[in-house]
Amino acid sequence: MSASVQAGFPLRWPDAWALIVLGLLARLPLLLEYPAVHGGDPVLRLARSEELLIAYWLPLPQLVVYLTRALAPDPCWTRTVFALVGALAAPALAWVVATTAGAGAGRAAGVLVSLHPLLVYYSIVPYQEVVAIPLLLVAAAALLRGRELLGSLALGLACLCRYEAWIGAALAGFARRRSPLRAVALFGWAPIGWMLARGGLAPPGSYVFDLDMSADRLQRVAFLLGKLREYAGDPVLWLAALGAFAAWRRGLRAWAWGGVFLALYLAAQTAVGHEYPPGSGHVSERVAQVPAVAACALAGLALGAAGDFAMRRQLGLVVSLASSVLAAWLGLGWSSRTRALVAAANQDPSLRLAFSVARMADRRLSPTGQIAVAGPQAPPAAVSDYLRKVEASGGDVERARVLAQQANAPDAARIRAHLARPPSRVIQAGAGPAELIVVFDDAPERARFATGAIVARFVEGARGVTLYRPRDPPNGH
Repeated sequence: MSASVQAGFPLRWPDAWALIVLGLLARLPLLLEYPAVHGGDPVLRLARSEELLIAYWLPLPQLVVYLTRALAPDPCWTRTVFALVGALAAPALAWVVATTAGAGAGRAAGVLVSLHPLLVYYSIVPYQEVVAIPLLLVAAAALLRGRELLGSLALGLACLCRYEAWIGAALAGFARRRSPLRAVALFGWAPIGWMLARGGLAPPGSYVFDLDMSADRLQRVAFLLGKLREYAGDPVLWLAALGAFAAWRRGLRAWAWGGVFLALYLAAQTAVGHEYPPGSGHVSERVAQVPAVAACALAGLALGAAGDFAMRRQLGLVVSLASSVLAAWLGLGWSSRTRALVAAANQDPSLRLAFSVARMADRRLSPTGQIAVAGPQAPPAAVSDYLRKVEASGGDVERARVLAQQANAPDAARIRAHLARPPSRVIQAGAGPAELIVVFDDAPERARFATGAIVARFVEGARGVTLYRPRDPPNGH
Protein backbone atom coordinates (compact mmCIF):
# COMPACT_ATOMS: atom_id res chain seq x y z
CA MET A 1 0.00 0.00 0.00
CA SER A 2 1.63 3.17 -1.21
CA ALA A 3 2.14 6.08 1.14
CA SER A 4 3.40 8.41 -1.58
CA VAL A 5 0.32 10.57 -1.84
CA GLN A 6 0.23 14.00 -0.23
CA ALA A 7 -0.99 14.14 3.37
CA GLY A 8 -4.24 15.87 4.22
CA PHE A 9 -7.90 15.46 3.40
CA PRO A 10 -8.32 15.44 -0.40
CA LEU A 11 -11.94 16.67 -0.31
CA ARG A 12 -13.36 19.92 0.93
CA TRP A 13 -15.03 19.50 4.30
CA PRO A 14 -18.34 20.89 2.96
CA ASP A 15 -18.30 17.98 0.49
CA ALA A 16 -17.84 15.50 3.32
CA TRP A 17 -20.66 17.02 5.34
CA ALA A 18 -22.90 17.09 2.27
CA LEU A 19 -22.34 13.36 1.77
CA ILE A 20 -23.22 12.66 5.40
CA VAL A 21 -26.42 14.72 5.10
CA LEU A 22 -27.31 12.91 1.86
CA GLY A 23 -26.83 9.55 3.57
CA LEU A 24 -29.01 10.58 6.50
CA LEU A 25 -31.73 11.87 4.18
CA ALA A 26 -31.78 8.43 2.59
CA ARG A 27 -32.08 6.69 5.97
CA LEU A 28 -33.88 8.72 8.62
CA PRO A 29 -37.26 8.98 6.82
CA LEU A 30 -37.30 5.18 6.63
CA LEU A 31 -36.78 4.97 10.38
CA LEU A 32 -39.76 7.20 10.98
CA GLU A 33 -42.02 5.49 8.45
CA TYR A 34 -41.06 1.91 9.34
CA PRO A 35 -40.25 1.70 13.07
CA ALA A 36 -40.14 -2.12 13.24
CA VAL A 37 -36.73 -3.83 13.36
CA HIS A 38 -36.19 -6.15 10.40
CA GLY A 39 -33.58 -8.91 10.25
CA GLY A 40 -32.74 -11.81 12.54
CA ASP A 41 -29.35 -10.57 13.75
CA PRO A 42 -30.57 -7.03 14.62
CA VAL A 43 -33.48 -8.48 16.59
CA LEU A 44 -31.11 -10.74 18.53
CA ARG A 45 -28.68 -7.89 19.20
CA LEU A 46 -31.44 -5.67 20.59
CA ALA A 47 -33.07 -8.53 22.49
CA ARG A 48 -29.75 -9.24 24.20
CA SER A 49 -28.58 -5.64 24.44
CA GLU A 50 -27.68 -6.11 28.10
CA GLU A 51 -24.92 -8.53 27.01
CA LEU A 52 -21.63 -7.65 25.33
CA LEU A 53 -20.52 -11.06 24.10
CA ILE A 54 -22.92 -13.18 22.06
CA ALA A 55 -21.80 -16.51 20.60
CA TYR A 56 -19.06 -16.03 17.97
CA TRP A 57 -19.93 -12.40 17.21
CA LEU A 58 -17.16 -9.87 17.48
CA PRO A 59 -17.83 -7.27 20.17
CA LEU A 60 -17.71 -3.75 18.72
CA PRO A 61 -21.17 -3.60 17.04
CA GLN A 62 -22.74 -5.07 20.16
CA LEU A 63 -20.90 -2.51 22.29
CA VAL A 64 -22.62 0.23 20.27
CA VAL A 65 -25.99 -1.45 20.88
CA TYR A 66 -25.18 -2.00 24.58
CA LEU A 67 -24.24 1.62 25.23
CA THR A 68 -26.97 3.21 23.16
CA ARG A 69 -29.76 1.13 24.61
CA ALA A 70 -28.43 1.60 28.15
CA LEU A 71 -28.78 5.36 27.64
CA ALA A 72 -32.02 5.26 25.62
CA PRO A 73 -33.89 1.91 25.67
CA ASP A 74 -36.21 2.74 22.78
CA PRO A 75 -34.74 0.85 19.79
CA CYS A 76 -35.34 3.83 17.50
CA TRP A 77 -32.29 5.50 19.05
CA THR A 78 -30.08 2.48 18.40
CA ARG A 79 -31.29 2.41 14.82
CA THR A 80 -30.59 6.14 14.51
CA VAL A 81 -27.02 5.64 15.70
CA PHE A 82 -26.46 2.86 13.18
CA ALA A 83 -28.01 4.98 10.43
CA LEU A 84 -25.54 7.76 11.27
CA VAL A 85 -22.62 5.32 11.23
CA GLY A 86 -23.86 3.92 7.93
CA ALA A 87 -23.98 7.42 6.47
CA LEU A 88 -20.29 7.85 7.36
CA ALA A 89 -19.40 5.27 4.72
CA ALA A 90 -19.95 7.92 2.02
CA PRO A 91 -17.26 10.44 3.08
CA ALA A 92 -14.97 7.54 4.01
CA LEU A 93 -15.21 6.04 0.51
CA ALA A 94 -14.89 9.50 -1.03
CA TRP A 95 -11.67 9.94 0.95
CA VAL A 96 -10.27 6.64 -0.39
CA VAL A 97 -11.20 7.33 -4.02
CA ALA A 98 -10.17 10.99 -3.98
CA THR A 99 -6.78 10.05 -2.56
CA THR A 100 -5.85 8.14 -5.70
CA ALA A 101 -8.22 9.36 -8.42
CA GLY A 102 -9.14 12.96 -7.62
CA ALA A 103 -11.88 14.82 -5.77
CA GLY A 104 -14.43 14.50 -8.58
CA ALA A 105 -14.21 10.71 -8.57
CA GLY A 106 -14.36 10.73 -4.78
CA ARG A 107 -17.51 12.82 -4.70
CA ALA A 108 -19.20 10.61 -7.30
CA ALA A 109 -18.31 7.44 -5.39
CA GLY A 110 -19.54 9.00 -2.16
CA VAL A 111 -22.90 9.92 -3.67
CA LEU A 112 -23.37 6.41 -5.05
CA VAL A 113 -22.54 4.66 -1.80
CA SER A 114 -24.71 7.02 0.26
CA LEU A 115 -27.80 6.05 -1.77
CA HIS A 116 -27.11 2.41 -2.68
CA PRO A 117 -30.27 0.41 -1.80
CA LEU A 118 -28.40 -2.58 -0.36
CA LEU A 119 -26.31 -0.40 1.94
CA VAL A 120 -29.18 1.82 3.05
CA TYR A 121 -31.49 -1.13 3.72
CA TYR A 122 -29.03 -2.90 5.99
CA SER A 123 -27.74 0.25 7.73
CA ILE A 124 -31.00 1.24 9.42
CA VAL A 125 -30.83 -1.74 11.77
CA PRO A 126 -27.86 -2.92 13.88
CA TYR A 127 -25.87 -5.17 11.54
CA GLN A 128 -22.13 -5.72 11.91
CA GLU A 129 -21.29 -4.46 8.44
CA VAL A 130 -22.71 -1.02 9.23
CA VAL A 131 -19.79 -0.38 11.60
CA ALA A 132 -17.16 -2.46 9.81
CA ILE A 133 -17.38 -0.85 6.36
CA PRO A 134 -16.69 2.80 7.35
CA LEU A 135 -13.82 1.64 9.56
CA LEU A 136 -12.28 -0.40 6.73
CA LEU A 137 -12.55 2.59 4.42
CA VAL A 138 -11.00 4.98 6.93
CA ALA A 139 -8.17 2.48 7.45
CA ALA A 140 -7.56 2.21 3.71
CA ALA A 141 -7.54 5.99 3.25
CA ALA A 142 -5.23 6.50 6.22
CA LEU A 143 -2.75 3.87 5.07
CA LEU A 144 -2.75 5.25 1.54
CA ARG A 145 -1.74 8.61 2.99
CA GLY A 146 0.95 7.17 5.26
CA ARG A 147 -0.97 7.67 8.52
CA GLU A 148 -0.13 4.29 10.02
CA LEU A 149 -1.40 4.86 13.54
CA LEU A 150 -4.82 5.99 12.37
CA GLY A 151 -4.87 3.10 9.90
CA SER A 152 -3.90 0.66 12.66
CA LEU A 153 -6.64 1.93 14.96
CA ALA A 154 -9.38 1.92 12.30
CA LEU A 155 -8.39 -1.48 10.92
CA GLY A 156 -8.15 -2.97 14.39
CA LEU A 157 -11.62 -1.71 15.26
CA ALA A 158 -12.94 -3.13 11.97
CA CYS A 159 -11.41 -6.46 12.98
CA LEU A 160 -13.62 -6.33 16.08
CA CYS A 161 -16.70 -6.08 13.86
CA ARG A 162 -16.36 -8.70 11.11
CA TYR A 163 -13.90 -11.56 10.73
CA GLU A 164 -13.50 -10.66 7.05
CA ALA A 165 -11.74 -7.48 8.16
CA TRP A 166 -8.92 -9.74 9.32
CA ILE A 167 -8.13 -10.23 5.62
CA GLY A 168 -7.44 -6.51 5.43
CA ALA A 169 -5.19 -6.71 8.50
CA ALA A 170 -3.25 -9.58 6.92
CA LEU A 171 -2.78 -7.61 3.68
CA ALA A 172 -1.64 -4.50 5.55
CA GLY A 173 0.85 -6.62 7.47
CA PHE A 174 2.05 -8.30 4.28
CA ALA A 175 2.68 -4.91 2.69
CA ARG A 176 5.04 -4.18 5.61
CA ARG A 177 6.64 -7.63 5.74
CA ARG A 178 10.15 -6.16 5.85
CA SER A 179 9.39 -5.12 9.44
CA PRO A 180 7.43 -8.13 10.68
CA LEU A 181 7.31 -7.23 14.37
CA ARG A 182 6.07 -3.74 13.60
CA ALA A 183 3.52 -5.15 11.16
CA VAL A 184 2.16 -7.56 13.77
CA ALA A 185 1.99 -4.83 16.39
CA LEU A 186 0.20 -2.42 14.06
CA PHE A 187 -2.26 -4.78 12.42
CA GLY A 188 -2.44 -7.89 14.56
CA TRP A 189 -3.34 -6.39 17.90
CA ALA A 190 -7.09 -6.79 17.50
CA PRO A 191 -7.25 -10.36 16.11
CA ILE A 192 -4.59 -11.62 18.50
CA GLY A 193 -6.15 -9.84 21.47
CA TRP A 194 -9.57 -11.24 20.63
CA MET A 195 -8.32 -14.83 20.35
CA LEU A 196 -6.39 -14.55 23.61
CA ALA A 197 -9.41 -13.10 25.40
CA ARG A 198 -11.84 -15.73 24.03
CA GLY A 199 -9.49 -18.70 24.06
CA GLY A 200 -9.86 -19.08 20.30
CA LEU A 201 -12.04 -17.66 17.57
CA ALA A 202 -15.34 -18.43 19.30
CA PRO A 203 -16.69 -20.01 22.48
CA PRO A 204 -17.77 -23.68 22.60
CA GLY A 205 -21.14 -24.36 21.02
CA SER A 206 -20.71 -21.87 18.15
CA TYR A 207 -18.75 -21.77 14.92
CA VAL A 208 -17.06 -19.15 12.75
CA PHE A 209 -16.25 -21.22 9.66
CA ASP A 210 -19.05 -23.15 7.99
CA LEU A 211 -17.30 -26.40 7.07
CA ASP A 212 -20.44 -28.36 6.25
CA MET A 213 -19.47 -30.28 3.12
CA SER A 214 -23.09 -30.77 2.10
CA ALA A 215 -23.39 -27.09 1.13
CA ASP A 216 -23.11 -26.25 -2.58
CA ARG A 217 -20.57 -23.42 -2.58
CA LEU A 218 -19.81 -23.04 -6.26
CA GLN A 219 -22.77 -20.77 -6.93
CA ARG A 220 -22.05 -18.25 -4.19
CA VAL A 221 -20.02 -15.70 -6.16
CA ALA A 222 -22.60 -15.71 -8.95
CA PHE A 223 -25.32 -15.29 -6.32
CA LEU A 224 -23.60 -12.25 -4.80
CA LEU A 225 -22.91 -10.66 -8.18
CA GLY A 226 -26.55 -11.25 -9.07
CA LYS A 227 -27.55 -9.39 -5.92
CA LEU A 228 -25.45 -6.42 -7.02
CA ARG A 229 -27.37 -6.30 -10.27
CA GLU A 230 -30.71 -6.81 -8.51
CA TYR A 231 -30.19 -3.97 -6.06
CA ALA A 232 -28.27 -1.41 -8.13
CA GLY A 233 -29.10 -2.20 -11.76
CA ASP A 234 -26.96 -2.69 -14.85
CA PRO A 235 -25.81 0.95 -15.36
CA VAL A 236 -23.77 1.00 -12.15
CA LEU A 237 -22.17 -2.35 -12.96
CA TRP A 238 -21.23 -1.08 -16.44
CA LEU A 239 -19.76 2.03 -14.86
CA ALA A 240 -17.85 -0.17 -12.42
CA ALA A 241 -16.42 -2.17 -15.31
CA LEU A 242 -15.33 1.07 -16.99
CA GLY A 243 -13.81 2.18 -13.69
CA ALA A 244 -11.80 -1.03 -13.44
CA PHE A 245 -10.50 -0.42 -16.97
CA ALA A 246 -9.62 3.18 -16.06
CA ALA A 247 -7.74 2.02 -12.96
CA TRP A 248 -5.75 -0.42 -15.08
CA ARG A 249 -4.99 2.17 -17.76
CA ARG A 250 -3.83 4.69 -15.16
CA GLY A 251 -1.72 2.12 -13.33
CA LEU A 252 -3.36 2.85 -9.97
CA ARG A 253 -1.48 0.32 -7.84
CA ALA A 254 -3.47 1.15 -4.71
CA TRP A 255 -6.61 -0.15 -6.43
CA ALA A 256 -4.88 -3.48 -6.97
CA TRP A 257 -4.74 -3.91 -3.20
CA GLY A 258 -8.49 -3.33 -3.08
CA GLY A 259 -8.92 -5.93 -5.81
CA VAL A 260 -6.89 -8.47 -3.86
CA PHE A 261 -8.95 -7.81 -0.75
CA LEU A 262 -12.19 -8.22 -2.68
CA ALA A 263 -10.99 -11.46 -4.30
CA LEU A 264 -9.96 -12.91 -0.93
CA TYR A 265 -13.24 -11.74 0.60
CA LEU A 266 -15.26 -13.54 -2.07
CA ALA A 267 -13.03 -16.62 -1.77
CA ALA A 268 -13.66 -16.70 1.99
CA GLN A 269 -17.42 -16.47 1.47
CA THR A 270 -17.24 -19.29 -1.06
CA ALA A 271 -15.11 -21.56 1.11
CA VAL A 272 -16.28 -21.00 4.68
CA GLY A 273 -19.11 -18.43 4.64
CA HIS A 274 -22.22 -19.28 6.64
CA GLU A 275 -24.83 -20.94 4.45
CA TYR A 276 -28.12 -19.03 4.46
CA PRO A 277 -30.86 -20.09 4.19
CA PRO A 278 -29.80 -23.59 5.33
CA GLY A 279 -29.73 -26.01 2.43
CA SER A 280 -29.63 -23.28 -0.23
CA GLY A 281 -25.88 -23.25 -0.77
CA HIS A 282 -26.04 -19.45 -0.66
CA VAL A 283 -24.77 -16.95 1.86
CA SER A 284 -26.76 -14.04 3.22
CA GLU A 285 -27.28 -11.31 0.64
CA ARG A 286 -25.94 -8.73 3.07
CA VAL A 287 -22.49 -10.21 2.38
CA ALA A 288 -22.81 -8.39 -0.96
CA GLN A 289 -22.35 -5.05 0.80
CA VAL A 290 -18.57 -5.13 0.44
CA PRO A 291 -18.73 -5.85 -3.33
CA ALA A 292 -21.38 -3.10 -3.55
CA VAL A 293 -18.97 -0.59 -2.01
CA ALA A 294 -16.30 -1.72 -4.46
CA ALA A 295 -18.73 -1.23 -7.36
CA CYS A 296 -19.54 2.29 -6.14
CA ALA A 297 -15.83 3.10 -5.90
CA LEU A 298 -15.15 1.89 -9.44
CA ALA A 299 -18.23 3.62 -10.81
CA GLY A 300 -17.09 6.84 -9.13
CA LEU A 301 -13.68 6.42 -10.75
CA ALA A 302 -15.34 6.03 -14.15
CA LEU A 303 -17.46 9.14 -13.64
CA GLY A 304 -14.45 11.09 -12.43
CA ALA A 305 -12.43 10.02 -15.49
CA ALA A 306 -15.29 11.05 -17.78
CA GLY A 307 -15.48 14.41 -16.04
CA ASP A 308 -11.75 14.99 -16.40
CA PHE A 309 -11.92 14.08 -20.10
CA ALA A 310 -14.83 16.45 -20.68
CA MET A 311 -13.21 19.31 -18.77
CA ARG A 312 -10.08 19.05 -20.90
CA ARG A 313 -12.30 19.56 -23.91
CA GLN A 314 -14.22 22.43 -22.30
CA LEU A 315 -17.43 20.43 -21.96
CA GLY A 316 -17.95 21.19 -18.31
CA LEU A 317 -21.59 22.30 -18.73
CA VAL A 318 -22.46 19.10 -20.57
CA VAL A 319 -20.85 17.03 -17.83
CA SER A 320 -22.69 18.93 -15.11
CA LEU A 321 -26.04 18.41 -16.81
CA ALA A 322 -25.36 14.72 -17.47
CA SER A 323 -24.23 14.19 -13.90
CA SER A 324 -27.33 15.88 -12.55
CA VAL A 325 -29.62 13.74 -14.72
CA LEU A 326 -27.79 10.56 -13.72
CA ALA A 327 -27.89 11.47 -10.03
CA ALA A 328 -31.61 12.27 -10.15
CA TRP A 329 -32.41 9.08 -12.06
CA LEU A 330 -30.40 6.85 -9.75
CA GLY A 331 -31.52 8.69 -6.64
CA LEU A 332 -35.21 8.36 -7.39
CA GLY A 333 -34.93 4.77 -8.56
CA TRP A 334 -32.77 3.67 -5.66
CA SER A 335 -34.93 5.50 -3.13
CA SER A 336 -38.01 3.73 -4.44
CA ARG A 337 -36.19 0.39 -4.39
CA THR A 338 -35.02 0.87 -0.80
CA ARG A 339 -38.47 1.91 0.41
CA ALA A 340 -39.98 -1.18 -1.22
CA LEU A 341 -37.42 -3.41 0.51
CA VAL A 342 -38.08 -1.96 3.95
CA ALA A 343 -41.84 -2.03 3.42
CA ALA A 344 -41.71 -5.69 2.41
CA ALA A 345 -39.63 -6.58 5.47
CA ASN A 346 -42.15 -4.79 7.70
CA GLN A 347 -44.99 -6.93 6.34
CA ASP A 348 -43.75 -9.99 8.23
CA PRO A 349 -46.67 -11.02 10.51
CA SER A 350 -44.47 -12.05 13.44
CA LEU A 351 -42.56 -8.77 13.26
CA ARG A 352 -45.73 -6.69 13.16
CA LEU A 353 -47.24 -8.59 16.10
CA ALA A 354 -44.09 -8.10 18.18
CA PHE A 355 -44.07 -4.37 17.41
CA SER A 356 -47.76 -4.01 18.35
CA VAL A 357 -47.30 -5.95 21.58
CA ALA A 358 -44.23 -3.93 22.56
CA ARG A 359 -45.97 -0.61 21.99
CA MET A 360 -49.00 -1.72 24.00
CA ALA A 361 -46.75 -2.97 26.80
CA ASP A 362 -44.90 0.35 26.87
CA ARG A 363 -48.21 2.10 27.53
CA ARG A 364 -49.62 -0.37 30.07
CA LEU A 365 -46.63 -1.51 32.14
CA SER A 366 -45.59 0.23 35.33
CA PRO A 367 -42.02 1.63 35.41
CA THR A 368 -40.68 -1.64 36.85
CA GLY A 369 -43.26 -4.04 35.44
CA GLN A 370 -42.54 -7.26 33.56
CA ILE A 371 -44.27 -8.86 30.60
CA ALA A 372 -44.43 -12.65 30.20
CA VAL A 373 -44.58 -14.26 26.75
CA ALA A 374 -46.01 -17.64 25.78
CA GLY A 375 -45.20 -18.50 22.18
CA PRO A 376 -44.00 -21.33 19.96
CA GLN A 377 -40.40 -22.43 19.81
CA ALA A 378 -38.24 -22.22 16.71
CA PRO A 379 -38.86 -24.96 14.15
CA PRO A 380 -36.96 -28.15 15.08
CA ALA A 381 -35.47 -28.26 11.58
CA ALA A 382 -33.76 -24.90 12.14
CA VAL A 383 -32.20 -26.15 15.40
CA SER A 384 -31.08 -29.38 13.69
CA ASP A 385 -29.46 -27.41 10.87
CA TYR A 386 -27.54 -25.32 13.37
CA LEU A 387 -26.33 -28.34 15.32
CA ARG A 388 -25.20 -30.01 12.08
CA LYS A 389 -23.13 -26.94 11.21
CA VAL A 390 -21.53 -26.91 14.66
CA GLU A 391 -20.67 -30.60 14.37
CA ALA A 392 -19.23 -30.19 10.85
CA SER A 393 -17.04 -27.36 12.14
CA GLY A 394 -15.72 -29.45 15.03
CA GLY A 395 -17.65 -27.53 17.68
CA ASP A 396 -19.19 -28.69 20.95
CA VAL A 397 -22.57 -30.04 19.83
CA GLU A 398 -23.93 -30.65 23.33
CA ARG A 399 -23.04 -27.12 24.40
CA ALA A 400 -24.68 -25.85 21.21
CA ARG A 401 -27.82 -27.84 22.02
CA VAL A 402 -28.04 -26.28 25.48
CA LEU A 403 -27.54 -22.77 24.08
CA ALA A 404 -30.18 -23.37 21.41
CA GLN A 405 -32.70 -24.48 24.02
CA GLN A 406 -31.99 -21.44 26.19
CA ALA A 407 -32.47 -19.04 23.26
CA ASN A 408 -35.40 -20.88 21.67
CA ALA A 409 -38.08 -18.20 22.10
CA PRO A 410 -38.25 -16.15 18.88
CA ASP A 411 -41.43 -14.20 19.72
CA ALA A 412 -40.08 -13.14 23.10
CA ALA A 413 -36.86 -11.99 21.42
CA ARG A 414 -38.79 -9.86 18.91
CA ILE A 415 -40.76 -8.20 21.72
CA ARG A 416 -37.57 -7.53 23.68
CA ALA A 417 -36.06 -5.92 20.59
CA HIS A 418 -38.99 -3.52 20.17
CA LEU A 419 -39.73 -2.67 23.80
CA ALA A 420 -38.75 0.86 24.82
CA ARG A 421 -37.53 -0.54 28.13
CA PRO A 422 -34.67 -2.81 29.19
CA PRO A 423 -35.14 -6.17 27.43
CA SER A 424 -34.88 -8.04 30.74
CA ARG A 425 -38.43 -6.85 31.45
CA VAL A 426 -39.62 -9.57 29.03
CA ILE A 427 -39.64 -13.05 30.54
CA GLN A 428 -40.94 -16.44 29.51
CA ALA A 429 -44.46 -17.24 30.68
CA GLY A 430 -44.30 -19.11 33.96
CA ALA A 431 -40.80 -17.85 34.79
CA GLY A 432 -42.00 -15.26 37.31
CA PRO A 433 -44.64 -12.66 38.16
CA ALA A 434 -45.73 -10.33 35.37
CA GLU A 435 -48.14 -7.44 34.95
CA LEU A 436 -49.04 -8.55 31.43
CA ILE A 437 -49.12 -12.00 29.84
CA VAL A 438 -48.75 -12.26 26.06
CA VAL A 439 -50.20 -15.45 24.61
CA PHE A 440 -49.72 -16.29 20.94
CA ASP A 441 -52.44 -18.40 19.35
CA ASP A 442 -49.91 -21.05 18.32
CA ALA A 443 -48.25 -21.31 21.75
CA PRO A 444 -48.01 -24.96 22.92
CA GLU A 445 -49.36 -24.06 26.40
CA ARG A 446 -51.87 -21.46 25.29
CA ALA A 447 -54.69 -22.75 27.51
CA ARG A 448 -52.51 -22.63 30.61
CA PHE A 449 -51.60 -18.95 30.30
CA ALA A 450 -54.68 -17.49 28.55
CA THR A 451 -56.33 -16.31 31.76
CA GLY A 452 -57.25 -12.93 33.23
CA ALA A 453 -58.73 -9.79 31.72
CA ILE A 454 -58.07 -9.26 28.02
CA VAL A 455 -56.13 -6.06 27.45
CA ALA A 456 -55.66 -6.21 23.68
CA ARG A 457 -55.88 -8.53 20.71
CA PHE A 458 -53.76 -8.33 17.53
CA VAL A 459 -53.98 -10.38 14.34
CA GLU A 460 -51.55 -10.33 11.42
CA GLY A 461 -52.03 -12.81 8.61
CA ALA A 462 -52.39 -16.33 9.99
CA ARG A 463 -51.00 -15.40 13.43
CA GLY A 464 -52.69 -13.80 16.40
CA VAL A 465 -51.79 -12.79 19.94
CA THR A 466 -53.76 -11.76 23.03
CA LEU A 467 -52.53 -9.67 25.96
CA TYR A 468 -53.95 -10.53 29.38
CA ARG A 469 -53.73 -8.82 32.73
CA PRO A 470 -53.51 -11.59 35.33
CA ARG A 471 -56.19 -11.76 38.01
CA ASP A 472 -53.58 -11.38 40.74
CA PRO A 473 -50.99 -8.98 39.26
CA PRO A 474 -47.70 -8.55 41.15
CA ASN A 475 -47.29 -5.73 43.65
CA GLY A 476 -50.99 -4.95 43.53
CA HIS A 477 -50.91 -3.44 39.99
